[in-house]
Amino acid sequence: MHYDVVVIGAGPGGSVAAYTLAKEGARVLLVDSRKEVGYPVQCAEFVPVQLYYKFPEFFSPQTIAQKVNNMVHFTPWGEIITMYSEGFILNRNLWDKRIAELATKEGAELMLKTKFIGYEGNFVFLKDLRKNEILKISADFVIGADGARSTVARLTGKYTKKFLITAQYTLRLKKKLDDLLIFFRDYIKGGYGWIFPKRSEERR
Repeated sequence: MHYDVVVIGAGPGGSVAAYTLAKEGARVLLVDSRKEVGYPVQCAEFVPVQLYYKFPEFFSPQTIAQKVNNMVHFTPWGEIITMYSEGFILNRNLWDKRIAELATKEGAELMLKTKFIGYEGNFVFLKDLRKNEILKISADFVIGADGARSTVARLTGKYTKKFLITAQYTLRLKKKLDDLLIFFRDYIKGGYGWIFPKRSEERR
C-alpha cells in the first residue's frame, strides 16, 4: 500500500498537516498509537483568539470551554503586569478530535492503536497494537508529529531535546476567573507557575 505522506501522531500538529495535505489532493495516512484521539489531554488548553480567526473550521461551540481576556503576570519583585491576551480555554480532547475528523473528511486515513517503529528507504514500518502485527507501507514522505519524545526524531538522529519535570493539577475555583494567571518566582528556576480557568475549575 502506498501513500504520498504518512503522518505519525494525531495531535493538533499531525492532524492539521494531514488535513492540509489531504485537502490538496495528497493520499495521506494519519497514525496514532492511542486508542482514541484527544486522550490523555495535553497542556493547559489555552489558545490565542488569532488562531480562531485564522482557522475557524478547527473550532465549534463544543470545543471552547471558556473565553479569557488578559494574561496577568506576577513578578518575583512583587509587580503585577496585566497584558491583553484574548483567547479561549479549550475542551482539548474535543478540539483534537475535531481536527482529526476534518482530516478524514478530506480523505486522510486514520489508523489508531498503531505504533511507528521505523523506516527503511521509502518503507515505513508500523505495529498494529490490536492484532500485534507489523505493517509495511511505502510512502514518499513521513511527518513526525509524535510529540516531545518523538520516535521519528530519534530514528532520524534529529533528537537533541532535554526536559524539565512539570506538574499540573485540576482544582475547583472558589470564584469565577476570566484571566490567565502567570507566576514567576525565584524558586521556579527556568520556568513559571500558572492558573488557567476552565468554567468552574482551574487548571494549574
